[in-house]
Amino acid sequence: MGLSTLFSYAILFGKERSDRGVEDMKEKQYIRQQIKQKTEKLSTRYLRDSEEEIQKQILMLPEFKRAETVFCYISVGKEVSTELILTECFRQGKRVGVPLCTAPGIMEVRQITCMDQLEHGIYGLMEPKRNTPIVEKREIDLGIIPCISADFCGKRLGHGAGYYDRYLSDTEFLKVVLCRKELLWEEIPTDSYDVPMDLVVTEKG
Repeated sequence: MGLSTLFSYAILFGKERSDRGVEDMKEKQYIRQQIKQKTEKLSTRYLRDSEEEIQKQILMLPEFKRAETVFCYISVGKEVSTELILTECFRQGKRVGVPLCTAPGIMEVRQITCMDQLEHGIYGLMEPKRNTPIVEKREIDLGIIPCISADFCGKRLGHGAGYYDRYLSDTEFLKVVLCRKELLWEEIPTDSYDVPMDLVVTEKG
């Protein structure tokens, strides 16, 4: 096989990967639209009851009970609330880290000891104050991660900005994504930069 043939194959393979990437992006956007529509149809009671049960499931995990340092998102909109999880972390004296967006697509984790250390960030999200200490990735034992949807294989669909995938790409701690059962998707398309979750927790376990 000549170099020209190999070069042609490389071009074709690169085009196939590029085409697949475009198709995956389109499919992800389609799923986001479908999940948004499903979410709008969910009752207030289901939203409340499911997020309460999901948080109880987290609190019962042996990995949560053992964890000394917990990284946990601050819920926004109709994301699964993490208020009970954070409250229990504070009560048990666990070290708590929450995300702080520092640049487009980039975030770091800062330690808080109470909810009063949160303020409205530049993106309208509740974030830790800038003077809170950094929590290094290697210090985290458990990560509680949000999603728009997920599948039971641990593939997660976020908002598409890449904050969590960039941050999680070189981490070793256990990653748990919270997702309502009604918002699970049969199979989430993924790319090489999508970080798989170790555990998907719904209100059913």
